[in-house]
Amino acid sequence: VYTKFSQRNFKLDLKRCERILISSCEQCGRTYLMQIELFENVDLLCEKYNNIVLLDFDTKNYIENENLKNKIIFVGCAGGFSKEERELFTQKVSFKTKNILRAQSAAIAVCAKILL
Repeated sequence: VYTKFSQRNFKLDLKRCERILISSCEQCGRTYLMQIELFENVDLLCEKYNNIVLLDFDTKNYIENENLKNKIIFVGCAGGFSKEERELFTQKVSFKTKNILRAQSAAIAVCAKILL
């Protein structure tokens, strides 16, 4: 999802991503490929899905209080979210930390919380 603060000069190589997903499935025995979807903006994402939770470090609703197993966790870009983008979401969670995590670290931390 491209957000207002995304670096739009970075483009995903979807063929490479598919090769990585195939290798991952072969290694772990999964029988289906994870689906990758690209959205030009947050509005289009919200139009398609209604079970999205925003990972937003500006909220005090900490992630350990949420059941997130059937939700889509939206981890933003390094620049964070604009005020308008934040207003699109009713559910927002954060980590109980003073630090703001990088997108990659935040995604791994969310997975760890869900698996606990």
